[in-house]
Amino acid sequence: MLYLQAVVILNYGFNRRLSMKNYLVIAIILLSTVAFGQLTADPRYHTVDEVIDEVLALADTFSTYCYVETLAFSPWFDKPILAMRISENPTIDEDETTLEFHGGQHADEPAGVEACMWMIKDLLHRIDDGDSAATLWWQTYEIWIIPQMNTDGRIMCLDSGYVEWRKTCADLDSNGVLDAYTDGVDPNRNWDYEWESYTPEDLDNTKGYEPWSETCVVAMRDFFERERPLIEVDMHSPDYTGGNKLWTCWFFEDGPWDHTYTPEGSNSFDEIRYYLSTRIKDEEGDSYEGLWANQNKPKLQNWVYYNLGSCAILYEITNQCFWHADTIDTIAARVGRGCYYLMERPLERLLVVHVVDTFGLPVTDAEVEILELQHDYIPARTVDPVFGTSRRLLRGNMYYTLQIAAPGMPTEIHDSIYIANGSAPVIRTIIIGDDGIEETARPHDFTLSAYPNPFNSAVTISVGEGLRPSRVEIFDINGRMVEEIIPPSPPFTRGEEEGKSPLSEGGVLGGLVWQPDEATTSGIYLVRAKIGDGQTATKRIVYLK
Repeated sequence: MLYLQAVVILNYGFNRRLSMKNYLVIAIILLSTVAFGQLTADPRYHTVDEVIDEVLALADTFSTYCYVETLAFSPWFDKPILAMRISENPTIDEDETTLEFHGGQHADEPAGVEACMWMIKDLLHRIDDGDSAATLWWQTYEIWIIPQMNTDGRIMCLDSGYVEWRKTCADLDSNGVLDAYTDGVDPNRNWDYEWESYTPEDLDNTKGYEPWSETCVVAMRDFFERERPLIEVDMHSPDYTGGNKLWTCWFFEDGPWDHTYTPEGSNSFDEIRYYLSTRIKDEEGDSYEGLWANQNKPKLQNWVYYNLGSCAILYEITNQCFWHADTIDTIAARVGRGCYYLMERPLERLLVVHVVDTFGLPVTDAEVEILELQHDYIPARTVDPVFGTSRRLLRGNMYYTLQIAAPGMPTEIHDSIYIANGSAPVIRTIIIGDDGIEETARPHDFTLSAYPNPFNSAVTISVGEGLRPSRVEIFDINGRMVEEIIPPSPPFTRGEEEGKSPLSEGGVLGGLVWQPDEATTSGIYLVRAKIGDGQTATKRIVYLK
């Protein structure tokens, strides 16, 4: 144990470039934590490095079925926060239903990490063995599993001998020393939803000096905004609350709707919670208890539901933080198998709406509301910002009314949409725009292509022959423009003026090369080309450094 503490002290000091004096101060603090927590966790629990090594090894072995992305690096120990996508085309972001599972938000709650690792291994092996259910999920969904969100905190918890450490490694007083209890931020109180109004109950729930101060929280926020999961699962183990529970959104605890539920909660989340809770068993063989979360804390679950409309679920796995022996493995397997209900549920009673304009292009700023489920507190639900798609889980044997609106376009109402129990997803393509435009008056259609895609150094962007764009714009997944290209007027070419791969003669965009600079991060980008009459085309590209 003293060896492990020494490793933590050296790693910490190296990454923070601390003086020898600060090395000694940190050593004293870390060694003093023996008085606060037990010395070791069972070696069956994965350490941070073991998770990283195992995830990368599985991704290498099963590269046909999955892809691993680094969402961020932790600021203290420089460890990657890894996310695995299991999908039929794992390196391509497609217009598919996204399901997300993660663990390790609180460092001293390791059961979620083990359940995530069990799911990764079980799914990949089942797909490889030709299991029919797992193969269907792989073909239908983008399944994202993020085993350990708070990597810095888990190193403090599992490697330093301080198993009660649950927060991040934020040095709140900026004294260069990581102080037991007083330093660190609870990543489940650092979200901007209700952050201002929230008062921490104790030091374990410290919310930080501002929302988004923690790297792991920002990484998860950006991931959710990009992927917009239909279902999101946040796995915890209990410390001060009772375990063997799962919580869905949500129950209003105060305000004008006190002691009421959101319409979506009453419509479908209540049903999902009930069936999910029966699938997960505790150590005595009893079903988990399903409960309502409240809305007044700045936590991940509330932010995801409020901002994105995801069916956000929080687990409290088992009835204690740490276990020993093979109980650790059986808990992970029970929870993982229970999660498979969430892969069955979207195959039925799911409404999928594609919003396009009169040219068949996605309307990426549309709002899609189900009037029966609207609520004054909840913001309007928007489509995917790239594909223009909305997905909603609904209770069956009911009729629903859709309202679709977008800036500068007429609002559309579609009523009597029937969702049956046990049926395949209902898929609607809604065309909004000026239906009075004559076909002959429409701008000339053009297509936008990018090759190679994904790319790792440069991508060639092309449009149809004979057309010259007035502007080419490249956006990141959050809608921020990263580059704007206004082609020069003929007869000059981009290659002649800047020495880059060129516009073809006459100014036609036959092969414009975008080569991201060193500051551009890996990820998904959106290319939008405009031609003179105002028509645009968009294309999603993937940049891999």
